[in-house]
Amino acid sequence: MKRQEDEQGFIEGSEYTDRFFNKGKSGLWKDELSRRVIKEIKRGNRDVMKKYGYYDE
Repeated sequence: MKRQEDEQGFIEGSEYTDRFFNKGKSGLWKDELSRRVIKEIKRGNRDVMKKYGYYDE
């Protein structure tokens, strides 16, 4: 998606940033977010994450 954004743009992107897609690698959030932030995200989005198979206890 990042490559596609580079080549063709991304209409859904924000006017406040140059890029929508970051590095284009799956799972980088595990290394870049603190444990506290990950815990807060999971707590606040538990039901939706479970529904789509993204929640691990």
